[in-house]
Amino acid sequence: MNVDNDVLDLLSNGQELDALELHRERTGVGHEEAVAHIQAAKQISHNMPGNDPAIPEIDALLHARKKIEAIKVARQAYSIGLKEAKDLVEERQYVLGLRTPGSSFNLFGFLKKSK
Repeated sequence: MNVDNDVLDLLSNGQELDALELHRERTGVGHEEAVAHIQAAKQISHNMPGNDPAIPEIDALLHARKKIEAIKVARQAYSIGLKEAKDLVEERQYVLGLRTPGSSFNLFGFLKKSK
């Protein structure tokens, strides 16, 4: 099982604090960022049907370095706000290996390490 499934399992069992700690431990993100990821995951899992066609589309856009388009797709597909969609897309980047903890993408889509 990967990190995302473990965290989602904890969330589905109502163990939000455990999910938060596990997410922080495995990704290395700070508290505020982890809270945002967990909140987005809760919102998305609530709205997401079992066989979701939006994730492959979002993944394809991310592989094509079209992060803004991926965020637009996420917002429309899940009826979520900009921050939640951005968090979802960045989490997908991490899952796909396009982003590592502590890194971000600059304006041109190139990976840069944060200080």
